[in-house]
Order: sequence, then C-alpha cells, then structure tokens
Amino acid sequence: MIICDSAFAGGLMHSFTSPRGSLIQVIHSHHHDKKNNALGKLAAGKLPILKNADRYDLVAVLTERQRRHLLDENIASENIVAIPNPFHGVIGTAAETRRRERGIIVSRLSGIKRLDHAILALASSTSPIVPTLDIYGDGKQRKPLERYIADLDVEERVRLHGHDPDARSHFARSSFSLLTSRTEGQSLMLVESMANGCIPIAYDIDYGPSDIITDGVDGFLVPAGRPDDLARALDTFLDMDEEGVAAMRGAALETSKRFSADTIAAKWADALHRVVSASSVERTEASAMVSALLVEVSTVDDRLIFSVRVDGLGPGAMAWAKLALVGRRSSGYMRLPMQVSSQEHSVLLRGELAIDRLVLGSSGVLDLFLDVRIDDARTRTRLEAGNHPEPVPVGDLEVYATKHGNASIRRAG
Repeated sequence: MIICDSAFAGGLMHSFTSPRGSLIQVIHSHHHDKKNNALGKLAAGKLPILKNADRYDLVAVLTERQRRHLLDENIASENIVAIPNPFHGVIGTAAETRRRERGIIVSRLSGIKRLDHAILALASSTSPIVPTLDIYGDGKQRKPLERYIADLDVEERVRLHGHDPDARSHFARSSFSLLTSRTEGQSLMLVESMANGCIPIAYDIDYGPSDIITDGVDGFLVPAGRPDDLARALDTFLDMDEEGVAAMRGAALETSKRFSADTIAAKWADALHRVVSASSVERTEASAMVSALLVEVSTVDDRLIFSVRVDGLGPGAMAWAKLALVGRRSSGYMRLPMQVSSQEHSVLLRGELAIDRLVLGSSGVLDLFLDVRIDDARTRTRLEAGNHPEPVPVGDLEVYATKHGNASIRRAG
C-alpha cells in the first residue's frame, strides 16, 4: 500500500498499478485555482491528481464539503472520502478564566488570510464590551497591517505579536478567535480554539468552518468576505449572557473531541480496510474492453450536446460514464455525466454542457476521453472522432479530428 501525502508525489504515482498493491492520495487544500474558482480551472499543483482521480484506489480530502464539491463537479467518483486532520493537543475546560473581550488569531500574515477584515470588524464593533485582538504570526503583510491598524485608530486594541512558538497556549486565555481566510484546507486553528473553549467566529469559506462549526451552537459562521457581518457576529457574542456563553464554550469543547487522534485514526483504519478488502481488477484489461466513438456533436441554444457510442460492452455493464475534457498541457479539465440513451446493439450515451463552461487553458486544446466504471474498475478511453473528418464549429470553437483520428476541441481558425 502506498499513501501519498504530497501533491507532487501523487502526481507522479497515478499510473501505478499492482494486483496486490493499493494507491492512496491525500489532498490537503482547495482544488481550484486561487485566482479563478470557475469550474474547470483547477489548481496547477494538483492537476495531475485531479485529472487522474479515478486511478487511485482512494482519494482522501479533509472535509465533507470538499468531498461533495468534487463529486458535484464530476472530478471524483466513489473512491473519495473525507477524513480530517487530527488535533493532537489537550482538550481544556470551559471554566478557564478569561475576559469576554479578548480575541485571538494565530496565522501567518499574508494576503490570503485577509486579516484586515478581522481588524475592520473589530473596529466596527458597537458592543458596550469593547473587543481587543492579539495576532500571533509573521509575514509579508506586517507593515501594511500596522498602517491599517493606525489608520483605524485601534493601536491600543489590536496587537501584532509576531512569531511566538507558544502562541497556541493563548487560546486558553482568550474568549473568541477570528478566521477570515479566503480559503483553507481544513483550519486546525478552529479546532485548537474550540478545544480550549475559545469561541470561533469564522467566514464560511471553502474549506473547514462549516464542517467544524455549528452556527450559534459552538461558534459562528459568517458569509465569506463580509466584514460588516463579521462585526455583527462579534457583537452577538459579546452581548450574550454568561449562561449562553458557558453553554457555547461547553459545546465547542465537545465538538473538538470529534477531531481527536484516536477518532481520526479509526476513520483511517476503516477506509484502509475497505480498500484492502475491495476486489482487485486490472485496469488495463478493463480499458481493452472499451471502444468509444463520437457519433455526433451539436449545439442547442447555448449548450453543447455530445452523443457517444460505446462498443465492447453488454447492456448494464457500466455503472456510470463521464465525458472527460482534458486540457493539453494546461489546467483546463472537467467532466460531465453521460446518460444512456439506447442499448439495443451498442451503448449510446448523451451528455450536454453549457458552452461558456468550457475552459481551454493556455494550450487552447481540450482532448476528449470517456471515463467509465465497469464492475470495480474505473478506466479512461480516448474518444475516437468517427465520421467527423472536418471540424464541427461550436461558436468560436470547433470539434476536430486529430492526426490519430481522435476527438478534440480547439479555438476555431
């Protein structure tokens, strides 16, 4: 069994096959490009993994929300699971003495963390309990943040402490924590905060907060990127009665137990047991069974319609089929589900896609493949162009036959 915890290593290992071995890949962060979260624009560092997700025996992500997104976007299939990172610290008590107004952030000072949102929310608070904020961590944004703190005239309330190897110990003496990142893989900081009875107030971003926090019960979830709403959530917490705060701290402690090392180890043991127990099917044999031909491509309004014929399979042999549009040496990649339209003499599949969803990437070319599951095997087959020797125009794009007779999409002209 090989477990790849690195995106780089996993991108090199996806072609590994063995009748007695299993390949497992862990994804630790967002799968979309940070600058463009449009469907099809994937993070370049994870692209070899995402394009070949079906080739792994198991793909593990850190949150259920990311697992659902990968399924909804048709990038992953049934081999994906959500297993969080564990919290190895000691779970404290809600009875720790702490001042209600004392807030904390433990984070590197970088743009993706949007710490200016946290500072603005604190400055915008209207509660009679005046909040303070201690920020532990260093980074390139320190000078801009110092200027921003001065501009808002909150130097007495917001303190940048720099790097502190013991920063996490301050959660036990803090009342609330803030998380304003643009994106996270999971954010163990939230779990650490809750394990110390420190109430998290977090943007509802991808990924982590919604898998950890139950809004209004053990913390607060705030629409991402909205400092005004963050300030209102902060005021709600500051103005709560002592009984309500004590109940919330107790609930936060209970939530943190879901992320204990023993609990997460049990999740991994269960997932690995299922992988080992699964029957092994040679992917190369399954691939040899499938021949896929592009029968027709057409447009209806702003949608692209694909019709594909599959030979070599009997009725009901496929558990599912998806058309893969794979960018040639680029980050363009997406899949769309194909529906069976006929199974009399051969399997006919049909799928459609909004034309504006196509992401060609820098190469300007998408190669077409058919991904299918046959029994326990998932396999990918290059889609033959069939009776389409001449390019078929699709808006400012065209579907054409390569020199090897396969179907691809490129910009027209």
